Amino acid sequence: MKRWRVVSLLFLPVLVVLAALVFLGLTERGLRQLARTAVGVSGGTLAIEDVQGRLFGTWQLDGLRVQTAAADLACKKIVMQWQPLALLHGTVRIVKLHGEGVDVRIKEEGMTPGNSPFVLPDILLPLGFALTTFELEDLYIHGVAGVEIPPIDWISLDLVAERDHVALKGVEVRIPDTSVHMQGSVGLGGQWPLDLRGQWRMEEKNTGLLTADFVIRGVVTDLVAQIDLLTPVKTRVNFACSDPFGALRWQADTTRFQVRLTEINPDWPDLVLASFDIRASGTTDGYQGTAQLKGGWEHSESRSHLAYLPQTQVHAEFSGDSAGLEVSSLIAQLAAGAVPDKDVSSPREPGIAGAVTDRDVLNPREPGMAGAVTDRDVLNPREPGMAGAVTARGTIGWQDGLRWQVELEGKDVDPEPYFPDWKGRINTRINTSGWLQGDDFLSETQLMALDGNLLGYPLAGSGSVTVDGKGVQAKELLLRSGESELTVTGTVGTASKDGTGATSAMDLQVHFDTKNLGNMLPEAAGAAHLQASFQGSREAPEFSFELAASELSYQDNVLQSLTGSGQGTFSQQGEVAMKLTGEGMRAGTVVFTSLAAELGGTVAHHQLQATLTGAAGDMDLVLAGGLAAWSWQGEVHDLLLRLDPYGKWQLKSPTLLRIDGEGVDLASVCLEQGTASLCLQGGWQPSGEWQLDADLDSFACGLLYQWHLVSLPIEGRVTAFVRTAGVGARLVKGESRFSVPELQISVEDEDGREQLLHWTDNLLTLELVDSNLVSIAKSRFQDGSAIDATITVGQFSDLSSSWEELPIQGEIGLDVKNLASIAVLSNYAVKPTGTMKGTFAVQGLLRNPRLIGELRQTQGNIFIPATGITLEELLLSVMVKGEGEGMHLILDAASGPGKIKIVGDVAREEQGGWLVDANATGKEFEVAHLPEYEIVIDPDLRFTVRKGAMQLNGKVLVPRASITITEVDSSVTASGDVIVVDDGKEGKRKDLPLNASVIVELGPDVAIDAFGLKGRLLGSVTVNDAPGLPLSGKGSLTVHYGIFVVRDRPLDISRGRFFFLGGPLDNPGVDVLAQKKNKNKTVGVIASGTVNDMDLKLFSDPPMAESDILTELLAGRSYSGTSHQVGSMVGAVATGIGLEQGGAFVENILSSLQDQFALNDIYVESGANSSDVSLMIGKELSKDLYISYGYDPFTSAGMFKARYDLWKGLSVETEVGADKSGADLLWSIEK
Repeated sequence: MKRWRVVSLLFLPVLVVLAALVFLGLTERGLRQLARTAVGVSGGTLAIEDVQGRLFGTWQLDGLRVQTAAADLACKKIVMQWQPLALLHGTVRIVKLHGEGVDVRIKEEGMTPGNSPFVLPDILLPLGFALTTFELEDLYIHGVAGVEIPPIDWISLDLVAERDHVALKGVEVRIPDTSVHMQGSVGLGGQWPLDLRGQWRMEEKNTGLLTADFVIRGVVTDLVAQIDLLTPVKTRVNFACSDPFGALRWQADTTRFQVRLTEINPDWPDLVLASFDIRASGTTDGYQGTAQLKGGWEHSESRSHLAYLPQTQVHAEFSGDSAGLEVSSLIAQLAAGAVPDKDVSSPREPGIAGAVTDRDVLNPREPGMAGAVTDRDVLNPREPGMAGAVTARGTIGWQDGLRWQVELEGKDVDPEPYFPDWKGRINTRINTSGWLQGDDFLSETQLMALDGNLLGYPLAGSGSVTVDGKGVQAKELLLRSGESELTVTGTVGTASKDGTGATSAMDLQVHFDTKNLGNMLPEAAGAAHLQASFQGSREAPEFSFELAASELSYQDNVLQSLTGSGQGTFSQQGEVAMKLTGEGMRAGTVVFTSLAAELGGTVAHHQLQATLTGAAGDMDLVLAGGLAAWSWQGEVHDLLLRLDPYGKWQLKSPTLLRIDGEGVDLASVCLEQGTASLCLQGGWQPSGEWQLDADLDSFACGLLYQWHLVSLPIEGRVTAFVRTAGVGARLVKGESRFSVPELQISVEDEDGREQLLHWTDNLLTLELVDSNLVSIAKSRFQDGSAIDATITVGQFSDLSSSWEELPIQGEIGLDVKNLASIAVLSNYAVKPTGTMKGTFAVQGLLRNPRLIGELRQTQGNIFIPATGITLEELLLSVMVKGEGEGMHLILDAASGPGKIKIVGDVAREEQGGWLVDANATGKEFEVAHLPEYEIVIDPDLRFTVRKGAMQLNGKVLVPRASITITEVDSSVTASGDVIVVDDGKEGKRKDLPLNASVIVELGPDVAIDAFGLKGRLLGSVTVNDAPGLPLSGKGSLTVHYGIFVVRDRPLDISRGRFFFLGGPLDNPGVDVLAQKKNKNKTVGVIASGTVNDMDLKLFSDPPMAESDILTELLAGRSYSGTSHQVGSMVGAVATGIGLEQGGAFVENILSSLQDQFALNDIYVESGANSSDVSLMIGKELSKDLYISYGYDPFTSAGMFKARYDLWKGLSVETEVGADKSGADLLWSIEK
């Protein structure tokens, strides 16, 4: 019994403890008791509203509140699940710890400052610790003095701790629009070393998505972080801090190349930072740093012109704290041209700015943590090749509102790189200061100095501008350039002088005077004077102005005179009246003789009437509407266009028009002429969005003939529409359709009778599909012929780009059922028959489209009346050789007994000219088949075009030809040296220069029968042609089996040769001997020299007088009485009377006289000069009376002579002619 008592005394406490543990740990009542006990002993520091669960399982606390001197904590709910048995293995294992609705308020009075440094404790965990899931939802921390820390939506942890080391398997923190994921390890001893890495993500409405990877290393007292920003741009930020629990110091730097600000925030300017480098350092009290930027504007649809501005370099030194920012130095260096590529390329690998090495990470213990700024770091405003510099110094603060005070100074600023037409050097100094707090605003800007030159004229300026929430005050604001001056002074909407703000006064004067507008505006000229004033209240300002200008011009636009005046009150019921008149206006090629515009009425209801008059027509326009709340709404009341020769177009009905801050909106404006109407409708918004629609209905094609736009009468009706929309220069929607259901053209056939040609289903559609312009065209002819084409122009949506460089591809199909209709359209220059069919693929660029395909003629031929030949078996083949190599063409055709083949390449030069290299070969190809000419050739030619010049080389063999000319066109052609002065026609386009060297060889079967010459020609001539030189030749032609017929009497050509020695082709050398033989004598002529300077000599065997030889050649027999000796003048007479043309003139004279009269004499008589020769005929009427008649072929003059024998050698002779008359008394003595 005694032993039992001992045992009981020993185990009873154990049993009590076990019972207590079971009660407290395994029952909910025990958990509640523990909670009440904790609250009771806390002395009001701890409060718990409700407890659920078991201590050794899963338990939940609701309404937990902890109040301490440093902070107050409130938690809506805490849920914990852990595994007590893990304690047996030396580990505290928490499966889940979840809290939500946590609110922490830090108390300022509980923060007692201490001078002793913070020392991290060394922690050595006696047990292992594992936290599988830690979740904290909705954490709010309220800082000191109302400073709000962003709410934390979610925190989750997964960690394992062992003695002095904590391994973070996963950490997630989410705050609004931001989340952080990381993992790593933390030491609990020494300086607490840590190694963390993770990802950061933030998404906002304006900035878009920002993502980054980061690495944090070091010890808690000296941390180094590397942050790699991934989106929207890739860059790296190096960050280091030391002593975060004491005298905190930090430093950061980042460098990046080629950053577009719009990628960071679409609402930011369209700037491209070629490079930026930012370095900063600081403490809890403030910071300081430097920034260097280099950048420029990028191309944008709304501000495309800014893309051409050169880049700018900026260096800034700044410092600040939580109250504000001070810029101690800012220098903006303006580049004179584009920054070279080497300045904008990254010296490191693409992507993130290289791996961080020990040298890349700033040493947190190094003095001057932001890096020292040397003289080389600061931009030199005088650096060569720069367009001046702008420096700024000042302060910016944001405590108690935004405040600033800045001084700007520009030295030698050249505006030309930014505004290409504005040349100059400008020096300026500007002071600006102000503040912004709530709705209160004040800004004062003073132009301290302005000088230099602009557009070559001295520049000056001064004045100040004050802006506040009530209005603007300009004080003697002056801008002067050369002889041009603009002054603005006065107030707009400032409060009354008594400061009550009861009135909002306006008193503003504007004066502009110039003797040469080119002082301020490039490419402009003329004199102008403008005086304007604005007075009264801001709510209803009264205005007046006077304008006078003369000899105004800008680029190609000219206005000889312009006058205007106006006055009124800007209020709903205020009266306004304005008038403008101008004369001598030219806009490009459009000329107007006069302009008149007049506005009258009230602001709410007024009317504008405008009239334009010019040589091409005139226009009357009437607009009616009103202005309310900065929105003008009205209508186009009337519009009349009278155009020459396009007739009168009248507005069908009034059209609504709106112009305000939201854009321009125009309802359908319809102009009509007869049954035709043209309607336009569109709009524009400040965002750059626009739309334009057009409709054409029942347009008569016959008007095109009346307006002399087409050469043939045409009938039909055109119906069309166009639908377009875009943003800036980007086309986002495009669709159009042009339709002519029936088209008829009136032409004349060969007999002059009218013939009608009909086309049906004529259609052209255009549509923008995925930035590509797709065009489809088709047409059907009356005989079933068809043309179909589908062509796509790529990348068409960007209207600002050059259309010449746009890619093109498509297909064209041609199917001609009957080629006979082409004869009518060609005015019967060609007469084809049969059918023709082909398909061509289109590819390349708009400036140089290329084709590949074939065009083949079947069951027909092509007759060319001008040459009399018929082309058969016609085949055209086109194919692309490759990108930039042009097209390869093959043309095959047959004519007569032979064929010809032309093979060549056609391409475009980079400068825009053509490159052609073609070869033509053939055999017995007939090039002429006419009564006068039948010519067959074997060509072997090469034709090239290169560098703006043509070259033709090769050989042409003429194996067979027949030339028969029975008569010559008697029309007179002006000589080549005749110059026509002011013939009323514009000069023709200058053709490409031709260099040619072609060998023309005549075969054995080339016959000629022309101008009395019959025979065969044989030989070869090299024909040469060069720019500015006559056609020349080198070679010779001989006449074989030739005869020369004069008055039906043939002369045998014993020797006939034409030789070419490199001179003009139409003046060859001549060596011809022609003769006639009979039984007892031979007569003939020898021709030598050149065609233009020929020497003719007569010969005979036996010897005879030249006059007898000539009459023998011409008349076929001798005549008596030809005793006059004319010597060498016979050759001149023969040439003068047309011996070269077979003696046609003499032959006609002799024939008529010989047949009708029994003449005694026919002879040639010479005069005083070598050219005074005449052909004389005489007749003895009796033995004493003799009459004669002479004809001079050179002057076409006649002469009549009579001689009467009086007595024994005494006679009288009279002479009557066109230019002289007289009588002679003659006495002759015979020895």
